[in-house]
Amino acid sequence: MKQIEIDILRDKLNKEINRRKRIKTLLNTKTVKEYLDITGTDKVVLSIRPREVLEDILKGFKVSKTNKIYVCVGANYVDCSISYEDTSFYTTEVEPDSNRAENRQYTDIESGDMVFGTISEHDPYGRPNIKEFEKDNIVLNPYNSKVECNGYQEVRLDFFETALSKGEEEAKRLVLNKYPRIK
Repeated sequence: MKQIEIDILRDKLNKEINRRKRIKTLLNTKTVKEYLDITGTDKVVLSIRPREVLEDILKGFKVSKTNKIYVCVGANYVDCSISYEDTSFYTTEVEPDSNRAENRQYTDIESGDMVFGTISEHDPYGRPNIKEFEKDNIVLNPYNSKVECNGYQEVRLDFFETALSKGEEEAKRLVLNKYPRIK
C-alpha cells in the first residue's frame, strides 16, 4: 500500500467519524425528533467507534499495491457418491490446513482480492498450485476454521488500524507476529 493511500484512508476515516457525530447530534434535536415522529421514520444510530467506521469505509476502498499477505478463508475437496444408477459429485468444506484439502481460497488483506488455488500442477482453469502460491505469498491461517472466513475481517482490521496509527511496516509486523501462517 502506498503512503498516499494510507493518508487518504485516514482522512476518510476522520471525516466519516465527524459526519456520524454530527448526525448523532442532529438526531437529538427537537425538530428532527418531531420530523421522524411525523413521517414514521425510524431513527438510525450509526456507530462512531473507529474500528466499525473503518470496516464500513474499507468496503469501498481500493488499494493499488499490496504486501501479498493473504488469509486462507476456505478449503474443500471434491468427492462423489456412486450408485448403480447415478454418480453425484459434491464438495466438502474442511479446515484450511487439512490434508484432504484439494482447493483453497485466499483473500488479500489489503485489496480484498480472492485467489483460488488447487493441488493440480496443470489446472485447466488457470488456478495457481497451492504449494507454489503459498511459497510465493504470505498466507495466514488465524484460527484454522472453516467458519467466518477464518478470521479474515479481524486480520484486515488489525492491519489497517495499525497502518493508520503506526505505519504500514508496523502493521505488517503485527499481523505476521499475531497470526500463524498456514502449514
